[in-house]
Amino acid sequence: MKKIFFLLLIFYFILPLGANTTRDIGDEINLDLKLVAKWILFYTNTERIRNNLSPVQYDPDLEKAAVWQAEYNSKMRTLEHIISAKDMKTPKDRIEYFGGRCGNCGENLTVKFAVNSEGIPFAIKKDSNGTYYNYGTSIVKWRNEQEMGYTMVDSWMKSPGHRKNILGNGFKWIGAGIAKGIYSNNKSYYGCQVFNGFGGLPESFIKAKYQLSGFQMQKNIIDDKEVYIFIYNGELIPGVIEVNKDKELKSYDFVKKDKKYIFVKNMSVAADLFAALYDKKNNIFYPVILLK
Repeated sequence: MKKIFFLLLIFYFILPLGANTTRDIGDEINLDLKLVAKWILFYTNTERIRNNLSPVQYDPDLEKAAVWQAEYNSKMRTLEHIISAKDMKTPKDRIEYFGGRCGNCGENLTVKFAVNSEGIPFAIKKDSNGTYYNYGTSIVKWRNEQEMGYTMVDSWMKSPGHRKNILGNGFKWIGAGIAKGIYSNNKSYYGCQVFNGFGGLPESFIKAKYQLSGFQMQKNIIDDKEVYIFIYNGELIPGVIEVNKDKELKSYDFVKKDKKYIFVKNMSVAADLFAALYDKKNNIFYPVILLK
């Protein structure tokens, strides 16, 4: 079977061109905020899988809470978990306002510049056409959806408290939200991810949640090649995704025989390879196993 899973792994976005000044960088990209949120889910789960944890699963109620909080922070130009808005003061309040139940919940917030989140030094220049930033010999560009999602997760992973949430063993579900705004006089994007776990929730709630299950993997060495056999009887679509050092994604063909999916690993590939499941209904990819 050729590329059934992998043809789905096509995200369309504009590849921005770089420049040395904000005068020459071109028009800002109009990011698809929902797509940024999906990348946040993807990269959050790659971090969990690398740390031998199960992936957290998409939850629409958590997404609504995350979107609301991102938009609130953008409006207020702040990053606050506890706020004064009526019925929305805490992450628990926001989850329950949108119909969820807070068992064991947590929240991460961040804000990233649309350009130069990495903090490249610049000089402020001014001429007859106005003020602009000059980055010298460094190249900067507008971030696309994948880059924005990755840089938000990367910033959380570099912060002990946020990292603890991403790698929280008790968390089972996630929702992410993005809002466009201004921060420190720069065009920016506010990000929020909300987590939830069982935490004493009733059995009826737990059973109602979607589960990633029924996925098994076998590894064999045949003629000095690593051969992986995936056995999956669920409703999602299995496959393999490569994430290289530049966070670029690549997909691979597989062979289907009966209910088995066979993948032969190229031993020269130094990037991370993830066995993954695709949720077509919500257009979400779940990395589930790191191929070692």
